Amino acid sequence: MERITRHGRLEALALAFAILAVGPSLAHAGGIGRPNTNGARAVGMGGAYNAVADDALSIYHNPAGLARMSRADLVLGAELVFIIRKYTPIGGAPQRASLAPTPLPFVGGGARILVGDNSFIALGAALYNSYGGSVKLKKSEVTEGVIQTTIGLFELTPTIAYQVHKRVFIGLGLRMGLGFFNVYKSCGELTVCLHDPPMDPTFDTRVSTMMNVGFGYQLGIQVLPTSWMGIGVTYRSHLNVKMSKKKAVESEGISMDASLRLPFPQSVTAGVFFKLTPRVLLAAQFDWVDNSRFREIFLDVDGWIYGRAAIATDLFMRDSYGAHLGTEIRVSRLLTLRGGMAYDSQSIPDRYRTRELADAHKLTWDLGATLRFGRWRLDMAAELLLGDVANGFRPSRFPAGYAAPGTHSPGGTFSLHLGGGVAW
Repeated sequence: MERITRHGRLEALALAFAILAVGPSLAHAGGIGRPNTNGARAVGMGGAYNAVADDALSIYHNPAGLARMSRADLVLGAELVFIIRKYTPIGGAPQRASLAPTPLPFVGGGARILVGDNSFIALGAALYNSYGGSVKLKKSEVTEGVIQTTIGLFELTPTIAYQVHKRVFIGLGLRMGLGFFNVYKSCGELTVCLHDPPMDPTFDTRVSTMMNVGFGYQLGIQVLPTSWMGIGVTYRSHLNVKMSKKKAVESEGISMDASLRLPFPQSVTAGVFFKLTPRVLLAAQFDWVDNSRFREIFLDVDGWIYGRAAIATDLFMRDSYGAHLGTEIRVSRLLTLRGGMAYDSQSIPDRYRTRELADAHKLTWDLGATLRFGRWRLDMAAELLLGDVANGFRPSRFPAGYAAPGTHSPGGTFSLHLGGGVAW
């Protein structure tokens, strides 16, 4: 078997490690965080759902809301996420992400039982994607660099909630998260890909899918001071996933074992709602995600002898903040309409933004509706997210010295959300 030179290994793996560096900042798809996820009803309200949650979606948004369900509830849903991405390097041709959608499911259910004279205990569980996603670039336009990468976390969260008082509810969820990661990097005939001494300049590097389970928890509280107002707060703990795989890294015919740790961040969400009339509800929410605590991610490749610096990636992320505003209007017993918008701050500084992992100050516009048929309901929502709010949604141009010098489009996502539910 032909021995890889030191230079060849370093170049082959460099961009794979860059993907790892921004892993914790991803919030559902393609390297640009989406502040609104999991549930058409929640997305249709611009994500302002923490204080409103009173169905099976509570397991994700605020576990305390499970104790507010009037009946047992089961929800099946899915999201289709389309990535909007275009990057033009200095002196090069445009490079775009594939428009193939990324499907993300949500399955959850719960029920409550009377305890004593006035209180309830509720039990439930849900399966959903809480972080990450996938981005794939058009290989016909990209001859060098990352072509495809996937990173994320699927969670199964059994939850218990309790009605402490007729207006106070608390909830606890055990987060069992399956973390996963892979990357495919193609090297074309560009100077950065050449070996020293010179060899065939074209080769690929793959980090095949690695996965493992990590554990965390979430706590929630909802308080209803009056019949027309509600307050909610949710805390999600860190969730660390350690994974390893034999022959995980392949480059130029050489296979190497590898292991890594993905530290998914803690977060705090607080929300409030007001019933302006019996049929009109207005909700707001604020989010904080602890991205900045992660200083590095270390990919441990078995047998690596060329120094720790080659496989340890410094993280330059900042904490991210989000704000949500939404409304829900009950038109009739059969139809409910929703609308909302959300802002999410930039966690990856411009200097470290890459072609495949873009981030910026983002704004979403959301519309949704629910149709009811007896105890059955159909939830629908659509969302448009665009980045570079601070730049007026115009293309951003970065000079040499940045991670990806050239012109970046505002970028973003378009997503469709569909869910079905039944209560009994």
